Amino acid sequence: MSSHDDPPTTPFAQPFVWSDLTWCIQTLQEGGEEALVVPCVSLAALRVRLDAALTPHGWGLQFQISSGDAVACHLTLQGVTKGVVVSLPAVGGSEAAARLALDAAARLFGAHSTLPEAWTALLPFDPETQTVLHEPEPPEGVTLLGPATLEAPKSGAIAADRAGEGGAAAATDPASTDAPGRPEPQQMIDRLVDRLKEEGKGLAAARILVKHGGYGQDVETARQLYRELRGLLLAGSNEA
Repeated sequence: MSSHDDPPTTPFAQPFVWSDLTWCIQTLQEGGEEALVVPCVSLAALRVRLDAALTPHGWGLQFQISSGDAVACHLTLQGVTKGVVVSLPAVGGSEAAARLALDAAARLFGAHSTLPEAWTALLPFDPETQTVLHEPEPPEGVTLLGPATLEAPKSGAIAADRAGEGGAAAATDPASTDAPGRPEPQQMIDRLVDRLKEEGKGLAAARILVKHGGYGQDVETARQLYRELRGLLLAGSNEA
């Protein structure tokens, strides 16, 4: 079925790959120590795709907080607007709801990923920091990287005014750039975290990673992260 009102589907003809995705907590399991996460197309990946296919003037995006307990996302492609309203999830508030709503709106235009349909992952959850302790592992056969490496900031405001309308509520989209083939400093941090997990300090290490926003957004932050993780490891050795 087709309609003359529908925009071209070419922006989403190719599926989004693992590196284009971000992760949102859908529900917490009983006891609160595990969380069910779902994949969402990141704003950074969506922007690159749409800018290339439609130019920055060919699409728009708007978010609105509805009654304080839901977020509406309206995505416009070449004059056609489709919207989705998502209730605030168990964790993450309006920011997480904005990611879920953006993903759902993009799917109304045909966006899809290389993951199996309705794919989810169950991950360990830290109730104190309200975060999962690591990202899910990609299932076998899923495409990990796209044609080009996407350089996106760790966090940034969603451009609500792209739709050219006021009254939109800003949200954030921490776009992950982590992928196989990480730089050596990140691999060193990974190895250090693995050692801490072996010594039963995985939760403490995860809290340090969360504090620094993952690997750190600059060289000095990454160095401080490494020093704190190494100090945690040495503390155990000194106590012994």
